[in-house]
Amino acid sequence: MHEFATDVMTIHMGFGLFGGNRAFNYSQHQDFLSQSWQWSRQGYLRERDWAFGLATFFHLPGQSGEAARLYLKPYLYNDLAKAERYVRRLKPAFDT
Repeated sequence: MHEFATDVMTIHMGFGLFGGNRAFNYSQHQDFLSQSWQWSRQGYLRERDWAFGLATFFHLPGQSGEAARLYLKPYLYNDLAKAERYVRRLKPAFDT
């Protein structure tokens, strides 16, 4: 669990946008003679886990993740918005 804790600590320290954007990358290349694709993963958390961590990061001080829209991949921001709605429903669990 130490590896996952390092990713969660990245969110806690305020660098979750960077980790979320780098969690998964996919690229394609095509020219006249060839085409290729590649993907890579970094870190231990999946993109949706990063989104949930960011949602809790924004929720605890009472902020909105709307400011992150400019900096996150569009589909990752959509996951963040869904996670924020879920975290708001869990509000009593955060108040204890």
